[in-house]
Amino acid sequence: MESIYKQIDKYFNEVNYTKWNVVECLHKIKNPTFTSASMDEVATVIRDTIKSRRKSNALFVNAKRKLESLELSFDETWRRPEIRQFFNKLDLSYTNKHQRPENIHEEGLIQNVSEDEAQTPPSIAIHSKSIRPLFESIQEDLISSIAEGSLAGEDMASTDIVRKQPLRIPFKNRIFNPYYGVIDLTGQYIELKSAFTTEDWQELREIFSSVVQWQSIQTPEHFVQYFDENCKLPSEPREDLKAFHIAIEFLRQMSYPLEAIMSESVTHALYYPLIVTILRDDITSQLEWGEITSDSSSDAKNSNSSPNNKAKLGHKVDFKLSLKKPNYKLQIVHGEISGGIKDGKTATCKRKHWLDKLKLMVMLRDELNQLIKTYSKLGCAEFLHLVVYGVQVVGLQINVYAMFWCGGGVYLFGLVDQCFVPNNKETLYSLEEAFAVLKTLQVKVTEASRLLMDIEMKHARKRRRSVREERIDPEEL
Repeated sequence: MESIYKQIDKYFNEVNYTKWNVVECLHKIKNPTFTSASMDEVATVIRDTIKSRRKSNALFVNAKRKLESLELSFDETWRRPEIRQFFNKLDLSYTNKHQRPENIHEEGLIQNVSEDEAQTPPSIAIHSKSIRPLFESIQEDLISSIAEGSLAGEDMASTDIVRKQPLRIPFKNRIFNPYYGVIDLTGQYIELKSAFTTEDWQELREIFSSVVQWQSIQTPEHFVQYFDENCKLPSEPREDLKAFHIAIEFLRQMSYPLEAIMSESVTHALYYPLIVTILRDDITSQLEWGEITSDSSSDAKNSNSSPNNKAKLGHKVDFKLSLKKPNYKLQIVHGEISGGIKDGKTATCKRKHWLDKLKLMVMLRDELNQLIKTYSKLGCAEFLHLVVYGVQVVGLQINVYAMFWCGGGVYLFGLVDQCFVPNNKETLYSLEEAFAVLKTLQVKVTEASRLLMDIEMKHARKRRRSVREERIDPEEL
């Protein structure tokens, strides 16, 4: 039977078998070696061969069709403005007495920095040796994959640190990370971390810590006593403690213990009273909750589109915090709740957490970009200490991230703090940690509000015009 298989298989390689049936194959095959086997055995061999070959051919056609669809989708994705905007021009030059850096941001709105303007602090100098390996490796990847049919208009100007000639990115090039330019210091993106040495990675983390300066606040004394007594309200409580106790009572009566499966919408109800009570400050900020579109993300998606076309919505967040006092309503905090809770653990996969984190990166970066373009007349150094924050809720864990702009197309993103919320009434003591983390975030929001007001003040003073006195001839009246 094995020899029959081989002979029939060899014969099918030489003829068009796709439109034949078993009977036709039996009539077509004229081979003396088949006389040793019965016609039923030969028919079985032919039937199995036709079936397997047709199945293989169908799989091949289906795979080819999927590849063509993916290529078409890939080209369409590259033509989308929200994807093309991530390939900003990079300028890793630095400020000194002999060289003036030129900020080549998305649309080149920021002009050269004059020598009399504030200089870049040494702690966040753009020429840091730890940033070089990343962009050198990126440029090497680009050079190896550049084709003649490059994308006109989407060039990446490089500097002396990287390359002297401008590079163009073709449509059919492999996709880089969608948060291009953002250095994720959490180490979750393994390919990015492997591009640095241990010393360079530590240097970047030190730069991040020196700029963010995250220091947890000390819990007020009346809250300390409240937590020590297992969230028991005193006889004469203060107003802030009374409001916080109402949120705790909601958790105690409505949500605990967390033994059943909680969907994402129910998880919203669990975290809403806690986050709103602690972060809400009607004087400096405005807190919004629900599926809310990020304004800066919408602006980034529609920056290169025609006004006649329908505008595209940006990425949505579960809650966001906007500043009130400055004229520019900076969305200083973006929050994302990643899935529900099952038996006190997260009910979603690791990929969901990673994609939500990527979305936070892109929105925070768009927020910084929009602010820099709004106050484009100021120098680069004015924005180097402005930090925006992202909050990601994963199960019972709250992660607080921070991001700031380093100049050019480089952004540093990292985890600054994290805490857990209790999953039963006996572990309410862990609320003290969540209270300290969110209160520290509220303090940072207030600091960012003052810093943004200083930026607006400098921007207004820079626009001053000297009024020249002109004499009016009475005869002309």
